[in-house]
Amino acid sequence: MCLARYHEKLVEDIAATFPSPITTGVRWRSFLLVHSMVYHAIINGMEEQHTKHVTYKIAFHFVWCPKYRKHLLIGDVAQFVEAEIRRLCEENGWPIDALTIQEDHVHLFLGAPPSVAPSLIANTLKGITARQVFKRYPEVKKQVWGGSFWSRSYYVGTVGDMTEETVKKYIELGQG
Repeated sequence: MCLARYHEKLVEDIAATFPSPITTGVRWRSFLLVHSMVYHAIINGMEEQHTKHVTYKIAFHFVWCPKYRKHLLIGDVAQFVEAEIRRLCEENGWPIDALTIQEDHVHLFLGAPPSVAPSLIANTLKGITARQVFKRYPEVKKQVWGGSFWSRSYYVGTVGDMTEETVKKYIELGQG
């Protein structure tokens, strides 16, 4: 998939995941393209990480929402969720490149080793933050039904150091 198609697919996925009146316009698509390009610029500035046998440069872009897309992430709750996400990422060795808490969703861009599944990251962050929010702010639990703070779904996209075209050329030249 070429980079332009990747951006187009990213725009389609985000628009489908988070339907809104603005997701159909050209302006929204341009915003997402620029937004995605910013993420690529950030990962290019990110240093390679090392484990005993692996050198890597992998980053994940996550987006998830409170249940029913309710506007629960405001004031103290938003600050608490941000602090918890930062604490959990630091404890697990997942460096955060960008984190934004909106009223009805979270955007997180972080690095992680290839041995860590994105689903583990999402489940860890969503599960622990939900329990901690309900413990600290019991009134929030009354605003969502069924005992869940976060929606079951989330978006995750990977961002690496090279474009698909670069990888193909690298393999074709027999250097891989």
